[in-house]
Amino acid sequence: MNDRPHLLAELEFPSDRLTLGTLRRRFPQAFDRPPADAGHGMPFFFDRSGNGPGHTVRERLFDMMESERQLAFTTLVEAQGSTRTDPDAMPPEEDRAVLIKRYQEFGLAEGPEHAKQLIRNLESAAAALDQGRSRS
Repeated sequence: MNDRPHLLAELEFPSDRLTLGTLRRRFPQAFDRPPADAGHGMPFFFDRSGNGPGHTVRERLFDMMESERQLAFTTLVEAQGSTRTDPDAMPPEEDRAVLIKRYQEFGLAEGPEHAKQLIRNLESAAAALDQGRSRS
């Protein structure tokens, strides 16, 4: 089914609730630097706080959004009776682990149980896409 990625556009992801204002307040070091520190054409959303790959706010935000979409896509494919074989497919448990951590870090979940509920809701909504049901 070639319209699988298109179907994902119908989902409401937990990360959709994030705003730039929320991110700025939660991670001011990634946004609000003195002009001298932001010189040389560096964008305002540039976080140097990490000590290696995956440690900046931008990279962690990307991880969360990527894990949401990968998990939703895997769930949709499985709901259609198939299995993902593409090289981007990670075990769903890994995506869930990333989301539990990131949902809390980005203030979308108040704790691990709340994060797990957000994940269950996302998976239910993704599974329902193939059946023509409305978003959850």
